[in-house]
Amino acid sequence: MVRGLVLLSYAALLVALPLAVVWWQGGPVADYLRLPPITHPRPPAGFAWPALGVMALVTGLAVFPLLHRVAKSHCPRWQPVHRRLPLWG
Repeated sequence: MVRGLVLLSYAALLVALPLAVVWWQGGPVADYLRLPPITHPRPPAGFAWPALGVMALVTGLAVFPLLHRVAKSHCPRWQPVHRRLPLWG
């Protein structure tokens, strides 16, 4: 019983709070209740080369230690074991 009330109150807050904010700011609440919602197409943002460079640098700095350790590891090569399999497998 209590769990149902808690879930119902969470659902009410999930729906009511965004609508209350729109109403508080003086916006049209009916636009948010329309189903299916109407979307307005917008042009995509331009490509940002500096952002790509920063993300590549951060990724490289994060992956470099791992790749460096893998390259410097001196583990022996894997050798296959030549044994007969048991009858069951």
